[in-house]
Amino acid sequence: HLEPGDRIVLFTDGLVEVRGRSIATSLDELAGWLDEMAHLDLEQLVAAMAGRRDRREDDVAVLVAHLIARATVPESPGLVH
Repeated sequence: HLEPGDRIVLFTDGLVEVRGRSIATSLDELAGWLDEMAHLDLEQLVAAMAGRRDRREDDVAVLVAHLIARATVPESPGLVH
């Protein structure tokens, strides 16, 4: 269940995959880091996430969406005037 102010973070494995390291460990680390970075605006957060690559060889794609309001959907979406 999402609320206004929540963020959805999508990323490719290049952000968390490190040779010789458990993916679960990397995901846990990223989750903690994201909690610490919650004060950043979207552009700053994406730049900071991309900067976490260090010297990794894999490519990285990041998408962060910020929910600003609950959408209102008409009863009959096909009949919008």
